[in-house]
Amino acid sequence: MWKEYYVAMLLLVNGIWDFKRREVCIPVILLSMVVGLAVNVRFRELSAVEILGGLGIGVVMVILSFLTKGAIGMGDGWLLCATGVFLGASGNFELLLTGALICAAALGIGLLLGKVHWKDSFPFAPFLCLAQFWRMFL
Repeated sequence: MWKEYYVAMLLLVNGIWDFKRREVCIPVILLSMVVGLAVNVRFRELSAVEILGGLGIGVVMVILSFLTKGAIGMGDGWLLCATGVFLGASGNFELLLTGALICAAALGIGLLLGKVHWKDSFPFAPFLCLAQFWRMFL
């Protein structure tokens, strides 16, 4: 269960950072990836397939960032790489889908209320943070 809390804190720090600066904190993300890999090697909590699958979700997001010329943030992909090391493929996929659904709901309401416009950019890490708290407590 400690990994869920670690991921929540990682997403909370980066969610605040992303909301204020429109970027994530790459050094914290890279350090978290190293810590996650070291813990998994030491305690063998996740299989190599689960770790690679979790990393793969983040790598796909980084590739999508290149393909969309930054419409999807590259930092979000790196953040999902870090969470994937801790959560594995299934947990990271659940995190991504839950975050996307929360984001779609919030922005849909914002569009209807006229507070958000179709071409606006927005930080995604806060939605991932909300998704992690959703995963943990609901």
